[in-house]
This record gives sequence, C-alpha cells and structure tokens, in this order.
Amino acid sequence: MKMTAIVRGIIFGLILFVSGCSSEKTKFLTIGSADYTEQDILGNALRILIQENTDIKTDYKHGMGTSILWAAMTSGDVDVCVEYTGSIYGHILKYTDIKSPEEVYEISVRELKNQFNILMLDTLGFNNTYTLSVRPDTAAKYGLKTYS
Repeated sequence: MKMTAIVRGIIFGLILFVSGCSSEKTKFLTIGSADYTEQDILGNALRILIQENTDIKTDYKHGMGTSILWAAMTSGDVDVCVEYTGSIYGHILKYTDIKSPEEVYEISVRELKNQFNILMLDTLGFNNTYTLSVRPDTAAKYGLKTYS
C-alpha cells in the first residue's frame, strides 16, 4: 500500500508518541478499527508500522461499529484507533450543529481530552466528504446543478 507523506508522517508521529509513553512494563498496544474499509486499512497499516519500527507488540481488533469501538476506547480495551472527526463530533460527542472541518477538529480534540482523557492527534490530511454523482443526461433532464 502506498501512503502519502502526510499519512506516513502522522503515523510515524504516533509511533514516536507511543514509544515515548511506553514503560518497561508497557510494551503492548491494542489497535481497534471500525467496520469501514478505509479505517480497517489504516488500522492495519498502523499495526504493521508499529510492529516493524518499535519493540511494541500489538493486537488488532477490527470490524467494530463506532459505538462498540468507542466503548472499547473508553474502557481501555482498545488503546488507539483511527476515526472520522465527523463521527467523533456527532456520534460520540453528540453535537448536532454544523461547523467547519477546522472547528469540528478543535472541538473534538478538546472534548475527547476533557470528557474521556483521550488524546486526539493531528488529522491524516484527507477527508471523506460525501458527494453525489449523476449521469449528464439525468442532470440535463431534471435540471440538476446543485444539491438544493
């Protein structure tokens, strides 16, 4: 799998953070991921990078729903995961108002620390903004130009 420099940098930073926090007794991490393909790929990539670049052993728990993953994070059954900031903001923190991506990130960082004592690192440098695709003939037939 080919990763961008940003993703490699973030994952390397996480490895350094985890390595610096590990004590002689703590040489094991449980990585969790939700049941979305990209989260499974990123969680597995994180597992591989940690195993190949540190002396930390890992366990990988994948295919969980967001609620199950976050219950595992808050209980300590999972130590690290990759999650969408929108899912953290809306599903975990229960915010319903619409904010900019930067505001969602800032609020999520602050609230995860304050409410759950969970450290949220920098974003991975890409997003999963949803869009709509339509064939040109369908767009012309119905005069489709925007979502509204």
